Amino acid sequence: MYFVTPDLALGSREDTEDVLALASNRIQAILSLCPVPRPDGVIFQLSIDVKDRVRLPSEAIGEAVGFLRAQIQAGRRVLVHCEMGLSRSPSIAVAYLHAVHGIPVEMAVDQIRKTHPMADPHPLLLASIREHFNKTTGAVVDLSANENPLGPSAMAVEAVKGAVSNLHRYPDKDSTVLRAKLATRMGVDQAQILIGNGSCELIDHLTRACLTSGDEALVPATAFPVYFSATKRVGGTVVRVPMPGGAYRVESFLERVTPRTKLVMIGSPHNPTGTTLSERKMKQLIDGLPEHVWLLVDEAYRDYVNADEMADALSWVAKGRNVIVMRSFSKAHGLAGLRIGYGVAPLWIAKAVDHQRQNYNTNTLAQMAATAAMDDEDHLTRTYTNNAFERNRVQQRLREMGVSFIPSRANFVLVQASPDYVGRLAQAGVKVKEMARFGAPDHFRVSIGLPYENTRFLEVFAELIKQSREITQPDFA
Repeated sequence: MYFVTPDLALGSREDTEDVLALASNRIQAILSLCPVPRPDGVIFQLSIDVKDRVRLPSEAIGEAVGFLRAQIQAGRRVLVHCEMGLSRSPSIAVAYLHAVHGIPVEMAVDQIRKTHPMADPHPLLLASIREHFNKTTGAVVDLSANENPLGPSAMAVEAVKGAVSNLHRYPDKDSTVLRAKLATRMGVDQAQILIGNGSCELIDHLTRACLTSGDEALVPATAFPVYFSATKRVGGTVVRVPMPGGAYRVESFLERVTPRTKLVMIGSPHNPTGTTLSERKMKQLIDGLPEHVWLLVDEAYRDYVNADEMADALSWVAKGRNVIVMRSFSKAHGLAGLRIGYGVAPLWIAKAVDHQRQNYNTNTLAQMAATAAMDDEDHLTRTYTNNAFERNRVQQRLREMGVSFIPSRANFVLVQASPDYVGRLAQAGVKVKEMARFGAPDHFRVSIGLPYENTRFLEVFAELIKQSREITQPDFA
């Protein structure tokens, strides 16, 4: 048995018969490329009839890679085996390393041989793998919405399955179980917790509670469009605050405060720059704001950042300051399709904001999934690890390409490029987010995806740059 990654082992039929070795190596799933019974202690097994020295069917490659990805993302160690462990199983491992880790086929073979020197994938098997991915790379890679490429929490998925039979019942209008769990986790009273149909709804509730016609909201000049639209819907005035180089300058906010200023909205990490606010700057901002001003700290992307890399906004809520912290289950938890977010605020502010909420604003499946996802630490760890590694890789390659961007701490990177690159990337099968609505028309935002998706973006973008190099220096004034 040879491990080519910490969670993926290659072996032979004989390895499946060694129950003690399977147990000691913590093998919980097996991908069988030749018929064998499921060994004792192995929970999951997929059998695919794969012949050696002939081309692999495209369907078999997709099914095998899908199984390996799902099992490894769920935290299980997997053994891939064939009769001798020399050709078919290493070939499938090559396909997995290429699809999930973005490693070119030839380099994947070399990596496997470092731990399994006898590995000898047949040329016809490798040729069919190349052909398969040449076909599938025509599919669109969507890196436009900052979604979790690892998918939803497995615990959340199981919770949704368990709740389906009760869909004829109305949801808990107050999200009681979720609210109680969040309150315990965050060390606050349940009445301080706000639950919304995504954090967008909570931002809308906040502006309705805080602003009236003619009131001002200070918002970064380049920001999440919901800050602007929610303010305008209640007749408020948006005051844009420059962020030179994508960084927060507290003085720029404080010098724009007037008697009409009622709300300041910031993100940390900020969307779309990926920058954070330090503890020192947070204190400077809160201490400098008058008592009549509320501060929203949008932490939708907090799970992608080490705690010591950004301010602890929740501590200011505990101190009773006019601070509202909002977070989301859409990003790191992977529940974007269910639309559920939450916030925490001092009791009097929480009551004012919650007063804007309609009954049954979040559905049963969203509540159950969010409650379960909070316990899925393995999913969060894998999400953070994949994002940190791939974000660094993407940013390093952009530097090598001479591309201007704002160094990010989130799961996306803001790239400066002429507006036509969004359309040109889309034509090549890579979707990124145009930034005109965010206040940065000469930029696009690219989400961090799976390794092969990021590699595809980098390769396509590099080719487009060769055709026309029009990158300039960033300006967020």
